[in-house]
Formats: sequence, C-alpha cells, structure tokens
Amino acid sequence: MTSLYSGQAIRAGLKDFVLARLLSAVLSLGTNILLVRWMDEAGYAGYVTLTSLQLSSLLLFSFGIERVLARFSGQALLAWPRAAFKRLVAGSLALRVVSLMLLGGAVHLIGEQLVSELKIADWHEVEWAFWCYAITFGVYEALQACSQSLMQQKAIRDALTFQWLARFVVIAACFLVTGEVSVERVLWTFGVTALLSSLHLLGAIRRQAAVTAPAADGSAADFRAVAALGWHNHVEKLVSLPFSTQFVRLVSANALNLYAVALLGFYQTLVMTFHRHMPSALAMGMLESTIAGRMLRPDGRAESAQVLSTVFKVNLAYVLSLAAWLCVSGQAVLTLITGGKYAEQSAALVLLVLGLVPGGLWQLFIIYCNATNEAGVLPKATFVSLLLLLPVLASMYLFPGMGVWIVSGGLLLVGIGQCMVAHLMLAARTGAPAIDFAGAAKFAVCVLVPSVLLRQAVPHSGLAYPLAMALAGLLVTALLMLGLLRLGVLFSDRDIGVLDKLSPPGVRLLRKFHLIR
Repeated sequence: MTSLYSGQAIRAGLKDFVLARLLSAVLSLGTNILLVRWMDEAGYAGYVTLTSLQLSSLLLFSFGIERVLARFSGQALLAWPRAAFKRLVAGSLALRVVSLMLLGGAVHLIGEQLVSELKIADWHEVEWAFWCYAITFGVYEALQACSQSLMQQKAIRDALTFQWLARFVVIAACFLVTGEVSVERVLWTFGVTALLSSLHLLGAIRRQAAVTAPAADGSAADFRAVAALGWHNHVEKLVSLPFSTQFVRLVSANALNLYAVALLGFYQTLVMTFHRHMPSALAMGMLESTIAGRMLRPDGRAESAQVLSTVFKVNLAYVLSLAAWLCVSGQAVLTLITGGKYAEQSAALVLLVLGLVPGGLWQLFIIYCNATNEAGVLPKATFVSLLLLLPVLASMYLFPGMGVWIVSGGLLLVGIGQCMVAHLMLAARTGAPAIDFAGAAKFAVCVLVPSVLLRQAVPHSGLAYPLAMALAGLLVTALLMLGLLRLGVLFSDRDIGVLDKLSPPGVRLLRKFHLIR
C-alpha cells in the first residue's frame, strides 16, 4: 500500500518533477517569444486579455478542485473503496466541466458588453476556441493535481513536454505557412494540446489505479472533509482574485491602450516564469513538511524561523541577481527576445521582478502560519492588501499614460504592505519569525545601487550589439554577486549552517571556491 510513497518513488518523482519544470519553462518561454515576435500589437494584447479572462474564470469557479485532488487522490486510491476513488475523480472533473460550460453560456449572453469593456476584437471568431481552451485547460489542471498526488511525475513530465513542444511547432508552422499568427489559431492550438495532455494523464491515472490494490483495512470515504477543504480553498481563491495577476491584466485591458496591455502581458509572463523557479516555489512541499516536523520539537519555533530567514535570503539573492542583470542590460535582453518590441520600458520589468521578493516572503509566511496554527492571519493580511490595491487600480484610470509604471510600482508596494501587515499581526499574537530584514536590506542596497549607476553609464538607444551587451551585463552581475557573497554581506554563519543541512553539495561547492567560510 505504501509503495506509492516509498523513498525510491519519491526520489524518482523529484527527478521527473525538476526535469518537467526545466523543459516546460524553456518550451513555454520559447512559445511566448514566438507569439510576441510574430503577433501584431492588437493580436498579442487580445491574446493576453483572453488568457487572463480564462484564468480568472478558473479561479472564479475553482471550487478548490485542484487542492482537493492533490490532497485526497492518493488517500482515496490507497484507503478508500475503489468506487469512492472513481467518484472523487469523476465528480471533480464533471463539476469543473459543467461549471465552465454554464459560465460560457452566461458570458455568451453578455458577450457584447464584456468584449467592449475589455477591448477584445473579433470575439465571435474566437469564442469557441476560447471556451475550448478554458475547459480543456481546466480539466488538465485537475488531472495534473490528481497525478501529482499519485506520484505520476513521469506522466506529468511527458504531458508538459508534449504540450509545449507541440504548441511551439504548430505556431512556428502556422507562421511559416501563412505568414501570420492569429489569436484564434493560438487558442485552438492550446486547447487541443491541453485535451491530448489530459487524455495522457487520465490514462496514467487509470493504469495506476489498476495496479494499486486498496488496503484491506481501509477507511470509509470522507466526502464531508472533501467538501469542506474544497469550500475553504474556493473562498480563499475568491478573496485573492482581485490581487491576482490575471485580474490586474483585465483591469489594464479596460483602462490602458493596446500597447500597454501587450507590454504588461509580456513582462508579467517573464516574471511568472521567474517566479516558478524561485527556490521557495520549487521547494514549497519540502519546506512545508520540514517546518511542520520541526514544530514538534521544544525549540522548533526558533529553528523554523531560522530556516525561513535563510530561504528568504536565498530567494533574495535569486531575485536581485535577475533585477541587477535587467537593470544593467534589460533593454538589450528584451531586444534579443522580442526583436525590438516592448524593450524601451525595461525599468518597469525590473520593478515587476523586484515584486518577487515580497511574493516569495508571502509564501514563507503561509508555511509558517499553517505550521503554527495561525492561518487566520493570512486572509486578514490579504484583505488589507486588497484595500492597498484599490488606489493602484484607480490610478490606472486617472493616469492611463503612466499605467505601466503604476502597475509595476504599485504591485511592488502592495506586496510589501501585505507582508508587513502579516508580520505585525504575527508579532502581536504568538510572535513573528525572526527574519533578518536588516541584513536583507543591506544586501539589496549593495546590489541595486551599483546596478542603477551602471545602468546610467550604459547607452540604451540604438543598440547595435544587444547580444554582447546582454552577456556583458550578465558577467558584471555575476562578478558583483560573487564578490558580495565572498564578503559575507548576505549569509551569516547560522544561514550557512541551515544551507549545509538543506543542500550539503551546494555548500561544499561554495566552500571549494572560497565563496563562503
């Protein structure tokens, strides 16, 4: 019964998980580069708006399905009657499909007003393709959550690789054959590939169910707990919806011009790619289990706080490395990626990247609050952040010409405010984690001040050699970060001790090159 979660299975799953992350990141970024290069401004802005509408629809009608399947699929397969497992999976998929179909019918009735507000051209031409993609992607997300619970990481890796490779090839073929890439073709391509990937995952789930026998002393199916978990997660999604990237994109589509919508959409796509590969995001599951285990010890709270403080500093080094590189040679990097499109406001991309710092810290607060039974802090801090977001959204309408800067700077300030509120609330209750904010601020100043000065010294008009400038900026950034690491500006001895436990090979490598003590 436990072979599904044996050490060997977990190690193999981790390998496939990392490989899937890397392959999908490269292929998805390549696909988005093709889209931003080959679609005209109106087409790419429409694509950004429609995908934001699709993701917002999934959040609005999530019903906590992904969280439910991730939490209960493995338990249902191993301990529940087989009929209950089938009911769980089939019922979740049916709820997802029916809810999106009903939403599609409602949107069809108010389509004219909606597309007018969001400035979506040719809605009637793309409506069927849009809902095909929305439904098939929603089903795929649910099946992926179920597959993760059943340790089917290899199947997920294959599905993601096929999905993004097929999209890349089809979009490239469309452009080479017809000389253009339309929104309708992109949505149909995404929808069909999501459907085929869903069928692959469904087959893997069925095969796993066929070879896994339920326990003889298994428990009865607890669908009341399933419903409760789904409802709580659904409410959390609804509360956080206005703070989501997708919602901000929809407001931008209504308030700003097409160029600003397309630019923000592409910048946020890059930032979301960076976010998925933050250390805290990659190790979220491991951190949750590690912190929960440490809390059982007498000194567990202090140990957990030190771990979170160290992970925050690792996040900070990752984010500031990206921000410094883009600050020094962001226009050259964007010129290489887009062929010159959307490169002149690269400083706004730097602000969006810096927003990953409070975003990563918020992930750590979630882990800490759940481990210390202080989860009630999270929705309250989120609610306060929504109040902070309102002036940002209003400013987009009052000053549309500054919309790109309002969004990039405003989201950074809102994220900082959200984390500050959570920290103050925890400090007033059972005590906030002792994260080394002073050391982090010192490191940020040491990175950002030289980067800004170098940016002023680098010419940003008429870039003749963008590749050379991008590589030069990367080299300068690497030397700066390695120098600060060698000087011990960021990591204390306690941090190095934590890193030695989390990643001994990495610490040995750093010591080999005398980058840490």
